[in-house]
Amino acid sequence: ADKLEELKLLRKNMKRKSMEGGGNEADEKSLDKAFITLDREVLAKLRGDEVPSQTRSSVLSAPGADFQLVLKLFNDRILRPKENDKHGSKKPSYASTSSHRSISASSANSTAITPNKPSVGRVIPIIIVPSALTSFISTINIADFLTTGTYMLPEDKRKEPGVKAERTLMVSRTLHSGAIQMYKVVDDPSKLSESDWGRVAAVFVTGQLWQFKGWNAGKYSSPVTLFQSVLGVHLTLDDRAVDATIQSWNCKVLKVNKFKQHLNAGACKEFWTYLDDFIRINKPHLASSGPST
Repeated sequence: ADKLEELKLLRKNMKRKSMEGGGNEADEKSLDKAFITLDREVLAKLRGDEVPSQTRSSVLSAPGADFQLVLKLFNDRILRPKENDKHGSKKPSYASTSSHRSISASSANSTAITPNKPSVGRVIPIIIVPSALTSFISTINIADFLTTGTYMLPEDKRKEPGVKAERTLMVSRTLHSGAIQMYKVVDDPSKLSESDWGRVAAVFVTGQLWQFKGWNAGKYSSPVTLFQSVLGVHLTLDDRAVDATIQSWNCKVLKVNKFKQHLNAGACKEFWTYLDDFIRINKPHLASSGPST
């Protein structure tokens, strides 16, 4: 900010000198370059703070993504005409091209997933949240955070009329393909069966070892073992330091703000990015169709 004000003052003085007939063209060009350099520095800083919600890789690897139609159009419209030109074949007539367009459109409509319509038979991943009253995330406020990117402290959420804590709830999310993916949120892992543990994709942790006591018949009582199979996430307020125990674990840290909801939307996008990447690499069966319960 100080540098910008300094450049503005120099520009003002230079204009005054120019009006008085004492301007220097070389100085003006040098000042223009200084403004451009400063602009690039500010832009680089802004981009450094950005959190991408999607990448080319995440879009291409999204569950349900099917690019067969694109490949077919590429072969029919680009590769095949080139081969025909090489062999002296006649180019397709306008009528045949129009007919092909109609067929392609029909094929696309028959294979596309209808937006906002659940995909039948899709596996439902499980997300575990703490049941402790001191936790910043629980079943009472996680639905708002995961679906709208807004955050409210659990104690404040409980004060809202008609709100009560549930031990289990379902959260829906629209995927890149347009299909609706359901997620099951629970705060009592002791009720999960062996097959249920195969669907556990993420767990929100408090930093207390007793949180994992008896998980999956004791198989996941150790954070080291747990985070090899499940995405660990720690959610805390942005004005609080991250506990040393959390820093030693292989888990992601999300920071939210009690008042600045635009920051919480970014934390929500971070979570889904972490979860999608984890599922794609470690639990691809959760990204494919299969029996859901």
